[in-house]
Amino acid sequence: MGLPGVGWGQVNISVGTSYTQNFNGIGSTATATLPTGWRMENIAGARTVTTAYTSVANTATAIAHDYNVAMATNAGNGRYNFGGSSATDRAIGGLSSSSASQSVNMYLQLTNNGATGIDNFTINYDAERYRNGSNAAGFSIRVYYSTTGAASSWVEMTDCVASFTANGDNAGSTTNPMQTISITNKTLSQSLSAGNSIYFAWSYSVTTGTTTSNAQALGIDNISITANGGGTPLITVGSITGFGNQCINTTSSENTYSVSGSNLTDDITITPPAGFEISTTSGSGFVTNPNTLTILQTGGTASATIYVVFKPTATTAFNGNITHTSAGATQKDVAVSGTGTNTPPTVTTTTPATNIGSNTVTCSGNVTDAGCQSITARGICYGESANPDLTGSFTTETGTTGAFSSNLTGLNSASTYHFRAYATSSAGTSYGASQTFITLTPEPTNHVLAFTTGTVAHNSIQLTWTDATGGTLPHNYIIKGSTVDFNSITDPIDGTPEENGGLVRNVAQGVQAYSFTGLSPLTTYYFKIWPYTNSGTNINYKIDGTIPQASVSTPIMPWIEDFEIGNKTSYAAGNVTCSQGIWNMDNALLGTSASDRRNGSQSVRMQIGGSITMNFNKSGAGTITILHARYGSDAVGSWKLQISINDGESWTDVGSVVNTTTTTLTAQEFAINQVGNVRFKVVLLSGNRINIDDFTITNYTEPSTSTFTGTTSTTWELGLNWSNGTPGPGTDVIIPASKTVVVNSNDFECNNLTIAPLGALTINTGKDLLVNGDFLIQSDVTGTGSFIENGTLVADSYAVQRYIAGAAEAWHLLSSPVAAQAISGDFTPAGTYGDGSGYDFYAWSEPTETWLNQKVGANNITSFVPGKGYLVAYQTANPTKTFTGALNEGIYLAPLTISGTGDYKYTNLVGNPYPSSIDWKSSLGIDKGDLAGYGTTGVSHYIWNETASNYGVYSDANAGDDGTNGASRYIAPMQGFFVIAANAGDFGIDNDARVHSTQAWLKSGNDNAFRLRVNAPGSFGSDELLLEFGHNSSVGGAQKWNSLVSTAPGLFTTKEDANLSISYLSSVSENPMIPVAFKAGIDGNYSLTADFNTASFSLVTLIDSKTSMTQNLNTNPVYSFNATTSDDLNRFTLHFGTLGIDNPALAIWKPKLRYR
Repeated sequence: MGLPGVGWGQVNISVGTSYTQNFNGIGSTATATLPTGWRMENIAGARTVTTAYTSVANTATAIAHDYNVAMATNAGNGRYNFGGSSATDRAIGGLSSSSASQSVNMYLQLTNNGATGIDNFTINYDAERYRNGSNAAGFSIRVYYSTTGAASSWVEMTDCVASFTANGDNAGSTTNPMQTISITNKTLSQSLSAGNSIYFAWSYSVTTGTTTSNAQALGIDNISITANGGGTPLITVGSITGFGNQCINTTSSENTYSVSGSNLTDDITITPPAGFEISTTSGSGFVTNPNTLTILQTGGTASATIYVVFKPTATTAFNGNITHTSAGATQKDVAVSGTGTNTPPTVTTTTPATNIGSNTVTCSGNVTDAGCQSITARGICYGESANPDLTGSFTTETGTTGAFSSNLTGLNSASTYHFRAYATSSAGTSYGASQTFITLTPEPTNHVLAFTTGTVAHNSIQLTWTDATGGTLPHNYIIKGSTVDFNSITDPIDGTPEENGGLVRNVAQGVQAYSFTGLSPLTTYYFKIWPYTNSGTNINYKIDGTIPQASVSTPIMPWIEDFEIGNKTSYAAGNVTCSQGIWNMDNALLGTSASDRRNGSQSVRMQIGGSITMNFNKSGAGTITILHARYGSDAVGSWKLQISINDGESWTDVGSVVNTTTTTLTAQEFAINQVGNVRFKVVLLSGNRINIDDFTITNYTEPSTSTFTGTTSTTWELGLNWSNGTPGPGTDVIIPASKTVVVNSNDFECNNLTIAPLGALTINTGKDLLVNGDFLIQSDVTGTGSFIENGTLVADSYAVQRYIAGAAEAWHLLSSPVAAQAISGDFTPAGTYGDGSGYDFYAWSEPTETWLNQKVGANNITSFVPGKGYLVAYQTANPTKTFTGALNEGIYLAPLTISGTGDYKYTNLVGNPYPSSIDWKSSLGIDKGDLAGYGTTGVSHYIWNETASNYGVYSDANAGDDGTNGASRYIAPMQGFFVIAANAGDFGIDNDARVHSTQAWLKSGNDNAFRLRVNAPGSFGSDELLLEFGHNSSVGGAQKWNSLVSTAPGLFTTKEDANLSISYLSSVSENPMIPVAFKAGIDGNYSLTADFNTASFSLVTLIDSKTSMTQNLNTNPVYSFNATTSDDLNRFTLHFGTLGIDNPALAIWKPKLRYR
């Protein structure tokens, strides 16, 4: 709407008068008439007052707003008439939008209608807010003036700005104005001559920037402009900047401002606020509150320069006004501010610490500012915890500001310390940043232990040691080497570190090994090692005491086939001459393409089923290293390495199958350790194509010891079968338990050779083995080693042990595996018997059926006779006896006699003459033609079982391999045994009877065997009865031999008027009942245990005629009973199947073998 009737009349003002305007008379409509002299405009452009007063249209529109109603957030932009709908209290102003009414300007023209000029004006007005605005810049009312009203003449009165901070929203209120800022007593020092006009503009716009959206609605009200001059006293003052921080009780530097007065009728009085002093003279004459300073006026004028200083007395903020007053003049103020402080010193810690020793150090700091008070102390705080302070250890140094140093002493060595500088004044103590240093460690106390060489190659040497212990430990070690001698290695020097390189190497504590590489083959290297602590110029070596040293020679350069020589471009099988010799390549070629992985110009490329084979021998091999990779992008392949030690006649796999998974040549190492001529083959097993390159073989090094492992076979010659490779002339060899070794080639040798218990060695026919040291067969509780010599064994000495199990004074049957073993020394030990001996030793005389005592000189028992057995007992339990001398091999004949006439006539005591077992069933190796049962019921042999206290028997007619009481098909080495002669001839044994038997007694697994064992109470022995069913007839068996020990039990059956330990039987149906005779050796509780296959014997019943007890042995195989020495022998019956009523045959007890 238009504003018709705008008052364009002149508004007058003169000295001593005031113009006021509250807009209350303009009315409440949008067409309200502005007061005389006022104009309004709303324009684009933020904070813009560029319109000439006369150009402001007098038909501008306005918007009326009822301030009893909250202004809407979407109120329109433009010029506003603010006030209630019926109220007379009004204000004018505006509201901006984002692009319109960005400035709303309100203009006023005043004309001096007085007779005198106006010196200046005093401005007062209220700025009022009628709506919130969220624009972050906020909105303001600014005041401008002009003496011409021209467009470019407007000057801002900067002390008349009313700025409103942003709100959180754009809402209006029903209570208005929402906020008022009053601008009061602002002086415009602009004179106005009589008859001239001055122009004012109040401009509404955004406080900063150019964004005018989300605006606050602002208006102006209560305008008051006073014209001064023509005798009205006037004081004019300048301004000063704030003093900032100032130490208490000190005086700041001076600030100045000017003061002047006109039309004065009195002097100007100036009063400073607390904390500030003023003077009209620089450097003197300062007054403090409540004192004042007077500026004299002369002729109504006065002027002066005022000097101001800040002198705080407390640590607080000081803000106030220096007031200026004079009679009739408006008071003028100059704002002053400052803050009283009492700052402590400023100090820094100098880094790093210097002159670090084991117990001393120099630390420094710098007091860069004393602060507000005088320095009373400074120094270094230190300790082993972070941020040390004056509650701990510290030094005190003289001086105030500036750099200083402290020498710290009495420190712990090898310790981390924290330190920082400090400075103290009455204002407090300040600290620099906390820093650290580590005190040095003293020289190590001890040298390393066990400094020696480890793995040695042609171009590398590994050194190992045990780190020094005790006292001060080293931080590191230095190793220095020489190819001349130890004396050519110079000691390191304290304070001079040596860089790694060549034969010098620094190694950290805890590593305990280092390998020098890039060495020369066939060269002796000498090394020394020193421990040290610290580093750099503080390095401290231990060079006293005995310096550990080690030396070793590098071997010759290994054999390498690099495949760089030769040409083969097809996969067809063929020979190609390469660097080391002729290779046969089948499904393989020498590849040179970009897809071939090679270490030089070419490598072997193999396809599936391919192989590369050495057609030549190499002498010995230690380790083999082969580089392998996938060809191109082919799939993963697998291959194996094979070895031949017989010119390629046969091949043995080496190690496990190798998988080629990457396209980068990768080293695969094999431990060979093979002496003699060898050749190798690589066979591709799966995949597509692979590359093979740099086939490297190190020389074989004879091991000091090697144990047979039998990894691939029983062959002595193959290095893969040994823990450390094929033995050499200086190698000590061990053949462990359960391992059998066969020598099948000539020209092999070793140093000492030991066959452990249950280990075995065979030298095949026509082959030889040279033992440069001692040949020993060991024996213990588990068994005895075994040796069969079909070829030739040559040793420096021979010894065979025999562990004799059993209690002290137990009887044993013994024979000798060596020729001419004297019965003396270890075989005839001293003891506590009446004759001063600790043994019994007997030979058996068949003609007299008596034992011949070795202690009786007339018996002439001075040496073991090979093939003959002896009865021995020793006071020492479980003795081990050693036979020495040449080992028995070949044919041995034991004379047989049949001169006896008693119960044991024709019994001859013979022995196993070999250091191996013999097979009693051997058809070629044992001549039994003159023994009882030969060709008919079977030939038996009897051994004495010292644990059972009974004889055990085995017959070559047995279906199984086991007899009774430990006797078996296999007669152990050094075992004496009885045979029964049929003729006065010879019992012959030769090499064909020899076997390796690693178990003392073998079970046959015969399902038709029924074994019954009786166990006596305590340690009074046991006995066995063996019934073997399944024979063609029920004729024959092995006779029962009664014990040498009267307290031992006896168990047997009776058949054909004979007492039998073994009885041969046809079938259960033909032999449903078997009598079992038993003789107690002592009165007491006994047990019978049945051992049989229940699947073969569906029902076995034991009947005890003494107690009338019947027991099913299938369900309960152990029968316990009481017996006395006077019991009837014919006590038990075994029934196979249902019970019968036949009476068993009667048993007769025979006397034992006697001796004298």
